[in-house]
Amino acid sequence: MSAITDVPAIPVAYEELTVGAIPVGFTNLPSAGQLVRSEARVASGPINWRKDGTAPTTVVGVPAFDGDVFQLDRYEVVRFQAVRQGSTNGLIRATHFVRA
Repeated sequence: MSAITDVPAIPVAYEELTVGAIPVGFTNLPSAGQLVRSEARVASGPINWRKDGTAPTTVVGVPAFDGDVFQLDRYEVVRFQAVRQGSTNGLIRATHFVRA
């Protein structure tokens, strides 16, 4: 099985996601049939995130901090949700890719 980075892809959408006390997901995604993957970087945090469609909480989820980068395939990115860990909002900067 090939990795998600093996598929030729073109970056077509950029998104900045403010991560607050209520779980949020990406909203500027290309159409599902075209979307291949997304690359996200935590610009400020800390946050907790999940890619299985279940909402994270301030103590449950995958922790991420300033500078952390993660790759999401087309199935994961539509289920992605993030929430801040403490009282300060986080920021995620993401680029979404379609098949070349």
